[in-house]
Amino acid sequence: MLNKINTEVMMHNFAIFRHGSAILDNRAGGNMKDYFQTTYKFLEMSPHVLIPMHGRINLWPKHMLCGYLKNRKAREASILQSIENGAQTLFDIVSKTYCDVDRKLWIPASFNVRLHVDHLNSQHKLPKDFSTEKFESSCGTHFIFWWGVAYAQARSSPALIIAASALAAGGLAIAYALRRKNGNQP
Repeated sequence: MLNKINTEVMMHNFAIFRHGSAILDNRAGGNMKDYFQTTYKFLEMSPHVLIPMHGRINLWPKHMLCGYLKNRKAREASILQSIENGAQTLFDIVSKTYCDVDRKLWIPASFNVRLHVDHLNSQHKLPKDFSTEKFESSCGTHFIFWWGVAYAQARSSPALIIAASALAAGGLAIAYALRRKNGNQP
């Protein structure tokens, strides 16, 4: 919901963040094209004040919206650079793009990466040798497995690493058994 009053005040019920970054989720139908278009539309409205349904009034909404766009474009450029440097899977891209971010945040970061890769693909900006099929196939258990390994390594707990390895080995054994049972032998 968005209401623009002739006084250049915008009232809305969209999430506005004072610090940090929004997590956009491809599973809920989000996409970068809509995000960019909506943010530019807000800028075109040139509000002087932004009144969210929750949180503080923002007296510098243009500055905030430009910051959102700058952050999102910089993140997309970083994702593209990771891909151009050889990243092919979701884990590869997240681990290179978000290497300075706590690994516990890599799962929500992966949602943003998926949306950015979709956006780059729709703009025909991905390198020719980048396989979107391989990327998509790496977005489920493959990502969770490698994230779990990276998370355990970052925590440096031998017991945690052993437990994660055992869990991963058990999961792979179950997946292999189910695949054979269904007649999809490797």
